[in-house]
Amino acid sequence: MRRREFITLIGGTAAAWPVAASAQPLGKLPRVGFLSVVVRERNQQMIAAFVDSLREQGYVEGQEFNFVYRSADGHLDRLPTLVDEMIALQPEVILATVTPTVVELKARTKTIPIVCPFLADPIRLGLIASDAHPAGNVTGILFRVSGLAGKQLEFGLKLIPGATKIGMLVNVAGGVTIDRQEAESAAQRLGVTLVPAEVRLPEDLDVAFQALANDHVQGVIVLIDGMFFNERQRIAKLAEAMHLPAFYAFRDHVDAED
Repeated sequence: MRRREFITLIGGTAAAWPVAASAQPLGKLPRVGFLSVVVRERNQQMIAAFVDSLREQGYVEGQEFNFVYRSADGHLDRLPTLVDEMIALQPEVILATVTPTVVELKARTKTIPIVCPFLADPIRLGLIASDAHPAGNVTGILFRVSGLAGKQLEFGLKLIPGATKIGMLVNVAGGVTIDRQEAESAAQRLGVTLVPAEVRLPEDLDVAFQALANDHVQGVIVLIDGMFFNERQRIAKLAEAMHLPAFYAFRDHVDAED
């Protein structure tokens, strides 16, 4: 199978890369890389959907390609080493699950196609040239909308009339700060106190929610983040346990409360 076929299959028509196809040694299967920041158990659903979709297109693991998986297990400091390992394997394409992983990959390769299902702020981070003409070797699904964090706060205040103190769940290891800045700007404009609860790992969520409850916030904004999305059921249970109304950007979070 040729590299361009993989690009078309996984990336769709979101971008076209000026990448020359490399000849494969006889009998050597192309590699598809999957680079994550969370433990494999939390990625099982995404991995299964990814591999099943390839199979539906006629690409069977072990026959048309080999699947190469690496994970930082929640420790972003491991990413540089894992990125080097992945690039050394020379995959045809790399699926990077979150934006910080793409940033590390982009800094080390300009030729291997990189696809991200949760791509945030790619222009500011230098991952693409523009939305209309991304160029380079990065594509994916742009999942955040400018101003959304501020809208989350406005919506929350409509649901909780008179609220003056709102919590905000922040993944400081995520590398994307624009949503936090937008929420803080909106809080200042709306005259409410925004209390950040910073986490780095899924294991920090319990302490973060307890801290918000102890601070007597009247609700909590859950910012867009790959780790928060993966931990949506846990976050929903913690919000319920602490009796905190939560405001999300994705319906999947709300569905997780059912």
